[in-house]
Amino acid sequence: MGGCGQTLRAALNGLVADPQRIARSRQLQADAPAEGDTSRAADLVEDTLPA
Repeated sequence: MGGCGQTLRAALNGLVADPQRIARSRQLQADAPAEGDTSRAADLVEDTLPA
């Protein structure tokens, strides 16, 4: 693997090991059920489209 691959690997390893990212991901997972399902997402997208 070349230098670019090693740089990418190091960046990804840093990302997945970052405690702040881990905590934020856990919070998003906990909040997701309250946000609704795909039909709610579709409604939100449709509400932003011009009539």
